[in-house]
Amino acid sequence: MKCAAYATVAVLWVVSTVHAQGVSASSTDLWDVSQGATVTGHSALLSGSSAGDIFGASTSSVEGGRTLFSDSSSNVAGTVHYVEWSTITPVTVQSLNLFAAFDRGSSDSSVKWRDLRARGISRFRLLADTGSGFIEVFDYLINVVDGGQTGAQPGGATSPTLPNAEYPADPVYGDDSGPGYVVVAGPGGNLTLTADFGPVTASDFRAEFTQFGVWDDIYLPTRGPRISELDGFDYNQTPEPAAWSIGVLGVGLILRRRR
Repeated sequence: MKCAAYATVAVLWVVSTVHAQGVSASSTDLWDVSQGATVTGHSALLSGSSAGDIFGASTSSVEGGRTLFSDSSSNVAGTVHYVEWSTITPVTVQSLNLFAAFDRGSSDSSVKWRDLRARGISRFRLLADTGSGFIEVFDYLINVVDGGQTGAQPGGATSPTLPNAEYPADPVYGDDSGPGYVVVAGPGGNLTLTADFGPVTASDFRAEFTQFGVWDDIYLPTRGPRISELDGFDYNQTPEPAAWSIGVLGVGLILRRRR
């Protein structure tokens, strides 16, 4: 399933934004370490970071409670970082919450603003092993918008270009929504994705995070994505299709009355 931004998203988001703004990380979800979930594999991490922090642990010595993937020079735009985990027994999952964040600010005044190239992601995929290998359960392409800040360019030794010429000068996460998913972009480079999907029962899962770009400068070079939390639930979280239809109709009536 591909969840991309369409022309109708701007209207649909009005219906769903109230729900998404109240989302917070869970310590009792199906994938939490407190429920016995364990990490079974992952791509390279930043030194001192732990993959378990994606699932409620706080063992990282760098930004405890979050996971930072490797800043290796071999990691370029489009690099797929991943984590795999298992639950004690098979669980039926039909929704998730993903929390991610890129480096928006900078400790150096000459590089005041950073953008998605500094620990941002361009795509998220969830896969599950239902008995014959991993299959795709959910796939979301990040909605990228212009943050509107000037000076959002790396300083010093290198100034890499954007990974795609179509991206705005100051690429940041953007609000987004559609049937079955809601995305809220918060301050400081934060992103919250809430998504529903067809129920899947498994004990082995895999999440993939595609690196948006590269931010290399002499002050604080950063590459690997930052993932704060990934929670899984056995119930739906977004409005049912009927609710979407009613909401869109209501917005349409409001627009007509204002003409």
